[in-house]
Amino acid sequence: MPSRRALAGLLLGCLLLAHPLVGNGPGADTRYDYATTELDLADDEAVEDLYHHPTVDYGTEATLDAVRTALDERVTRPESATSSSLRELRDRRYVADDVRDRYYRVNASVADGQFRLRAETVSADAVARALAVETDAAPAAVRDAFAGDRTAPRRADATVIARNGSYVLVRPTETRRVADPYVVPKVIGYAVGVALVIGAIVDIRYRRDQDGD
Repeated sequence: MPSRRALAGLLLGCLLLAHPLVGNGPGADTRYDYATTELDLADDEAVEDLYHHPTVDYGTEATLDAVRTALDERVTRPESATSSSLRELRDRRYVADDVRDRYYRVNASVADGQFRLRAETVSADAVARALAVETDAAPAAVRDAFAGDRTAPRRADATVIARNGSYVLVRPTETRRVADPYVVPKVIGYAVGVALVIGAIVDIRYRRDQDGD
C-alpha cells in the first residue's frame, strides 16, 4: 500500500506540474496597452474615434454607397450578390462616414436569400450616448485603464464610458510580449514537481514489490 508520504509527494508534484494548465507557463507574457480619449462630440472629426468601437463599422466606399442609398429607400439584393463587407453590417449598429464626418444607424438582415438594409443619419452624440456604459459595467481591463493603469494582461474591446455628462473612449492600442519576471521560480517549481512525482512512483513500486514477496 502506498505510504502517506508517497501519496503526498505525488499530489504536490502533480499540482506543481499542472500550473501551466491553470496559469501562465515560464514563457513570455502578453500585455495590452490601452489609450483613453475624451470625445469632443462637437468636433466632426470625432468620427475618427468612435469607429474603433466593435459595433461601429468604418465605412468603405462600397459600403457607404449602399448605406447612403438606404437612407432614402430600403436596399434589397440577393445575398449571393452582396459583398462580405455589407453582410457584416448585420453585426453592426452604426457606420462611420469619415468622408462626410457623420454616422448612420443601420439595420441589416438576411432572410430568404435576400440582403436588406435600412439606414438613417444620427449624430455623434446619439451614437456615444447609445454605446456608453457606466464604469462599473465596463470590463476589468477597461476600468483599470480608465483609472490610469494603461497596461493589462487581458484584451478588451473598445468601450465608451459615460463620465459626468461627457464620454471617454478606452481602447486597446498595442499588443506586446514581455519577459516573465517569475520564470526562474517557475522552472524550479516544475523541476521539484518532476522529482516529487518520480520519487513517489519509485516508492509506490518498491512497496508493491515488497508486498508481493
